[in-house]
Amino acid sequence: YIGGRFGQKTDSSYNLSTYVSGIYNDSTNKGIFLGSLSRDAVSNVLTLEKRFFLEGEDTVKAVTLGTGSIPSSPSPSILSNITIDTNSYGMTIQNQEGYIVMDTNTNNYTFGAGLIGMGGAYNTAPTGLWEITYTGSFEGTPNSFGALLKGDLWGNENSVQNVINGKTYGYFADINGTPFLTGIFVGETVGTFDPTNKYWQSVTLGVAMETTKFLSMACPGGVCNKTGTNLTEEQEKLKRLGIPVVEVGKASFTGSGNNLTVNLNNVVFFATQTGQKPILWSTANVSGSYTGTPVLNQSVTLNATSGASGSVNFTPTYWSGGNWAATIANDPAYPIQLSGGSYNGSINMKGVASGTYGSETFTGTASGIVK
Repeated sequence: YIGGRFGQKTDSSYNLSTYVSGIYNDSTNKGIFLGSLSRDAVSNVLTLEKRFFLEGEDTVKAVTLGTGSIPSSPSPSILSNITIDTNSYGMTIQNQEGYIVMDTNTNNYTFGAGLIGMGGAYNTAPTGLWEITYTGSFEGTPNSFGALLKGDLWGNENSVQNVINGKTYGYFADINGTPFLTGIFVGETVGTFDPTNKYWQSVTLGVAMETTKFLSMACPGGVCNKTGTNLTEEQEKLKRLGIPVVEVGKASFTGSGNNLTVNLNNVVFFATQTGQKPILWSTANVSGSYTGTPVLNQSVTLNATSGASGSVNFTPTYWSGGNWAATIANDPAYPIQLSGGSYNGSINMKGVASGTYGSETFTGTASGIVK
């Protein structure tokens, strides 16, 4: 995927900000790449594309993540029905499109790349650092995708007028294959806005990674990096792609209700540096038992047992044929308090979980964002 924005400069010329993301396969190795193609005063994106693919380009970071082949035409998953959740600026979404293409046509994938485009109206222009969170449907499943856009610019960038810059951190649950999977998404966001008609538009180019794969790289052997220094080779790969790899907290939650006993263990909270408020969370250790089929969309309260105080709601959204899915979120009026890590403070977490069940027990994975 290639996408970007045109921004008009004060001298009436135009500036490009262009990003590229994708998956690659050289018949032996496969992986993903993400980075910038454009340069100020360079108007020919195709020239920059050629330079990356044929001659190498240091602003585009490619990492090898596996061996074997990728199907010649992997099918993109579709993101749809995107709506803004947390909204301090009167923002609406009127136009949208989104795709994530993974490294295989089956559900046994580990990584991918994607594009999210959206635009609409706004009432009040953000100033300084700003954030929005939004949710959508991944392959038609409601509330199975969500993201936090952390904006660092809504205004003028040097002589370029009316531009939007930021980073997007997201999560997804795929319940269309076997097994059900969860994962993370991280991307670069650029856009433009019209201050007269109060319209905005943006495009995000990013990479996706299945939860278990992400944790195996971020926390090899179950040991995460807490300092941001002396990173392993796999942790360096994640950092190169802009994926947070520093553990700033770890917590576990448990609770019962709605025919379920749920354990959300070893939830790792990740940031880009030690002591920073976390941005993403993941766990490959969701487990529990059931005495009957839970009522869908009826929450189970999970109370923190270590590493935090407070509770999250585990809400089943699918339970059939040996597979299950759920959303996870705390009540924003009652933030979770992390403790025992390099970040000790309040957070709100939101995400998804999925997995398999049978013989009165269930297991799975979960990932999400922190605000």
